[in-house]
Amino acid sequence: MSRRPPSPVAWCLAALAPLACGNDDRIVVPNRVLDRPLDVVLACVQDSGSQVEVLSLNQCDGARNFGRCVTDSPTPQLIGFLTNSERNELAMFRRCDSESALVDMDPEAPGYNLLPAGSLPSALAITSDSCRVVSANVGSCDFTLLDVAGLGEHAIDTRSSDPPDLPPPSTLVSTIEPRGADGHLLASSPGAMLAVPTALSLAGDSAPDPVGDEGEPDTDGAGEPIPEGNVCDASRPASVYVTFPACQLVAEISLNTQTVLQSRRFVTDDEGRVEVIDSGTDPQCPVDCPAQLQGQSPEQLELVDPGGVFPTALALVVPPAPNAEIDDAEAMITYASLFVGGPGSDALWEIEIDEDGRFGEITESLRLEDPQGIHTIRVTPAADVLGGPHQFLYVIAGDGSTRVVDRDFDPGSLGVECDTQIDPTLEAPIACHPINPGQVGNAIDRRPFAVGPGLRAPGGSTINDWTFHKLTPQQAADFCGEDEDVTSERERLPFCTPTLVGVGVTSLGTVVYSSFGQFSEAESISPAIDPVRVMRVQVRPHSLWPAIDPFAADPLPESLPLVADEEPGRGIPGGGADAQTLSPSIRRIDLAYSAEGNVSAEQQAVSDALGNPENEDQLGRRDGTGLYENGAPRVAVRDFQQWGSQTWTLEWEPTVPGTPSSTGLLQCDHHGGVDAMGNEVPGGTCRNVEPDDARLVDESANFCEDGVLAGDKLVVLGCADDDSCGLGQRCLRDPTAPTTATGICVSELAFANDDALRRDCAAFISDPCGSPQREYRITHATNGELWIAALELPVRSVVRDMSQDEQEAVDLREYAARLSCEAPIRRLQAERCSTDADCLADPYDPNNNRGAMSCDTTEVDADGLGRCTGQQPDGGCEDDEDCAGLGAQYLCVDSLCRAPCELCSPPAQPDEPCRSDDQCLQAGEVCVAGVCHVPCDDGNPGCLRSPLPGPRCFPELVRYSVRLNESFAFSGSSTPFLTDRVIVDASTGECIEDPQVSSLLTSRIRLGADAASTFGTGPWQIADCVNPDEAGPDDPNPCRIVTERVFDPDSLFHTFRYRDAPVPAIRYSNPVMSVVIDLVSLSGLTSDPPDFGGTIWPVTGDPSVPSSNDFRRSRIPSGYREEFATANGFVPFNEGVVVGSTPLVYPVRIIRAPEANADFIVDAGGRGGVAGVRGQVVRIDHGPGQVLPDAQFRVR
Repeated sequence: MSRRPPSPVAWCLAALAPLACGNDDRIVVPNRVLDRPLDVVLACVQDSGSQVEVLSLNQCDGARNFGRCVTDSPTPQLIGFLTNSERNELAMFRRCDSESALVDMDPEAPGYNLLPAGSLPSALAITSDSCRVVSANVGSCDFTLLDVAGLGEHAIDTRSSDPPDLPPPSTLVSTIEPRGADGHLLASSPGAMLAVPTALSLAGDSAPDPVGDEGEPDTDGAGEPIPEGNVCDASRPASVYVTFPACQLVAEISLNTQTVLQSRRFVTDDEGRVEVIDSGTDPQCPVDCPAQLQGQSPEQLELVDPGGVFPTALALVVPPAPNAEIDDAEAMITYASLFVGGPGSDALWEIEIDEDGRFGEITESLRLEDPQGIHTIRVTPAADVLGGPHQFLYVIAGDGSTRVVDRDFDPGSLGVECDTQIDPTLEAPIACHPINPGQVGNAIDRRPFAVGPGLRAPGGSTINDWTFHKLTPQQAADFCGEDEDVTSERERLPFCTPTLVGVGVTSLGTVVYSSFGQFSEAESISPAIDPVRVMRVQVRPHSLWPAIDPFAADPLPESLPLVADEEPGRGIPGGGADAQTLSPSIRRIDLAYSAEGNVSAEQQAVSDALGNPENEDQLGRRDGTGLYENGAPRVAVRDFQQWGSQTWTLEWEPTVPGTPSSTGLLQCDHHGGVDAMGNEVPGGTCRNVEPDDARLVDESANFCEDGVLAGDKLVVLGCADDDSCGLGQRCLRDPTAPTTATGICVSELAFANDDALRRDCAAFISDPCGSPQREYRITHATNGELWIAALELPVRSVVRDMSQDEQEAVDLREYAARLSCEAPIRRLQAERCSTDADCLADPYDPNNNRGAMSCDTTEVDADGLGRCTGQQPDGGCEDDEDCAGLGAQYLCVDSLCRAPCELCSPPAQPDEPCRSDDQCLQAGEVCVAGVCHVPCDDGNPGCLRSPLPGPRCFPELVRYSVRLNESFAFSGSSTPFLTDRVIVDASTGECIEDPQVSSLLTSRIRLGADAASTFGTGPWQIADCVNPDEAGPDDPNPCRIVTERVFDPDSLFHTFRYRDAPVPAIRYSNPVMSVVIDLVSLSGLTSDPPDFGGTIWPVTGDPSVPSSNDFRRSRIPSGYREEFATANGFVPFNEGVVVGSTPLVYPVRIIRAPEANADFIVDAGGRGGVAGVRGQVVRIDHGPGQVLPDAQFRVR
């Protein structure tokens, strides 16, 4: 469109508009010239004075925006061509014009006028002499050919006020219809396209390209260097490599004769095997564009193979020119190869090309690990990476990842696929960690959370394209400075190190970088910051570049994998009575235990109790110079790239995620009881005659996928009211139970007989301790069925002062037993009575009167006798004395009187209250808080949490969940309960753990009753750590730490001593981190025992007497938890690009600019894009660690 100066009226209106509106808001009507551009190529041209000549692209290095396109001197000018696919056009732009970068091919006509092309132009190629641009048109099955030099005149000659005498653009555009050597039209849609170098082209005997890689300089009379140009010859033979996806074909097409010069077809047999055959110069293809045939039918009708490869990806590697200056890596490339892939196959093919340009007879292939097809192939320059020559193929796969292939420089092998997700603890970084051939799924050496071996973009985006820069030392110095201090600070910034850098564009409009070994020399941050290497930081080759360098001498805190600067949160249900404060806890940094600096008396006491440890890790300092100022958890980083901001929780017996359901059906083969004659009597409970007599069935469940295992427990959920039940159901509750107690859902019909139902189902709706516990051990789990057995009450620790009088020092003793609130404890032979007086005698203490007992005669036996029952103190108990009315063995625990249910009264008690077992009168007797007991021999019926459920009480679907049993779960808010190790046994269908899966992929931490049952090599036991410094994927996990801090204070994982007694600890690891869990809380040990202020936790030194430093599972209350937060994480460089106010929307192509630190990006836009832009070309410069959009270059 021609430009005319605005009229005076227009100037006046423009001047008055701001005054009238009162603000600077303006409505910008966007330029919508481009519509879904997909590809771009660049050319370098100059005006010699008589004509436009083409140059090698590098001769336009430094071409800038001048505001106008000067032609009064032979200045090289950069132009470009791109596909405008939605409008079936090709566009040309010029770098030199900051006002009108898009070239209007007819300035006299209204609007922007571009170059006509075939239907849906998608791919572009520029011949090696830079004289012709070729567009592959998918919709019309043809090519559009452009004359670069002729069109270049339209781009750079704008000096004259009158339009220059230029050839019409239509004379510079032609159409090619690919056909066989016999003349038949292929009529097949093209895919990817590459220009064939002149030396390899079969189009004719051509002289080498007149423009070399560097371009030979010349001088004019003034002595200024003038690049020697190339006058284009339209008759020069040239060709392109093209894929025809529906034809399963790769062919070389002559741009002069339009014919196939050679081809290869990918033929898939019935078993999915692909054979690459020579299809010659007359291949027959399925017809994609019948209009091209003008009504004529092909002699042979070809059908599209739905199981074919559909080749759409091409990449070409050629050896360096004979006279080129090359390094050792580039010298390894000795022959040309064409790489091919397609979305219909997981294989990558290499077609070797002879020196005369003919495809070799043998085609190599490499099957990638489940890429779900191949979409794009990009080749890196050959370079030295970590001490060896390498050339990589970056393959954009159908699963959204980028696969990396290390190309073999020798003929006969394509290369190997690299695993970019290797577990960083297994080996030092190498240029390529090869994947085992035929590997399916994550191998033991892969980063456990990785989804396949490929490189993935952050934020769920995909990397749409890559380009690569190989920097020389001088270029790196030019970009980042040569000063030694500057260089050391920036040496790990992109474009600041002389090596390879990958630049990718993502589907979210951002730019990412790929590293090639720049971070491999340092695997940890500065020792001054982290002397014991808690923060293991590693960025392997083919990893995304971190946004902030964590290896700097004084790294920014946001670059490091840190935790929140606070003590771990600790939740102890009930407030932490007795020994619950000694429950296992997560290890903290040394600052929490040392007395470094000016500390309080309390902190000094903590340090004294633990042997006065030094602040070895230096992570926290009281002078504020450390990373932390509080006793934060000490978390060892396993995988920096998986570290992120989330909350981590260590929880005792939590619900297994995914298991809560309301569609469970309880089944029982033998329910009720058995009378004296052996006959079954109906009832509300179930009897386990066979292992599978009691079970829960849920056809909608996936227990194995949820990670359920035998040993977990089934919890049948209750109801609070009728609204908690389903349609047609009522909530059956015990009216005498506490308001917090839940009932069970029964049908309205059954509820009509509620008194009888409450009697039969009493065990499921009432409990003397409060709310009933309908919990059952899972003995066998399949995906849809759980076999269950009864569970006993958990063992509970109690702490009592066993000193005999006020003059004696406090003598704290810890006892453990299964405690029940029943009074008396239920036995096979109940305590029978006829009057209250029959219940007064205390079998534990003849001098004690059980005044809280009475005779219940509401139900009598055959002899007319009732049974003794006890009544809890009104308002609960405050101490053990309040429970004496129920018996000398009762203790006040959590405001309720409880007694051991697995222990019975001995023949006699010692004269003085016992403190330990050896003070009882008979061998085998057990001392609990001053009272001796003997183990019962009746099966302990009073210890059952709940009898097995029968159909009388649970005839319909029930709500339930599965919880861990006697186990911790360690999980994060973004790293939930790990189930990867749980599989379905192929022979039994049972849920089992697979030992072949990484041991890191578990959240379970099973604990025995004490250290002896916890540690060992048996099933579920915790073995010793085999590697004291880090956890590998095949190491025991969790594992017992055997290194003591007193002998190795700067070790990463070690145990402490409390008052010179060892405190057991374990190391738990997942793919992200490793933590130390002290099985006896160090903070608990060094704090006053509850209710005994001013005293200390005792260390007995006697193996027969429990010591506070010994581990006991009975201390851990149900629902106990600790949590902490990770604050920072690995943040890859992922920078958005905004030119003016218009951001990238959906970039699909990136190519290198002539400058070593610049690229051009094609943005295909979105549904109208942002600000109405439906496509654009953006130029970016790469500064030290930043992407700099070129605001003076706008092509929209």
